[in-house]
Amino acid sequence: SIQQLEQSQQTLSEAISNVSAVSQESSATSEQVASLSNEQLGISEGLVALAEGLEKVSNDLKETLSRFKI
Repeated sequence: SIQQLEQSQQTLSEAISNVSAVSQESSATSEQVASLSNEQLGISEGLVALAEGLEKVSNDLKETLSRFKI
């Protein structure tokens, strides 16, 4: 009957809306993960640069201390 068809159409429309909403949420979550990954990469690169600087300072200190004899 027409009423059953209308009910089926309403159910299908709701299901499509739910799938669309889930898809949008998934997309937003993926964008957040990508953004956080980029931020973490930047922080990691900063830590590498700091470690390299610390190594240079340590080597310079070692060289300076080697001039002194105990």
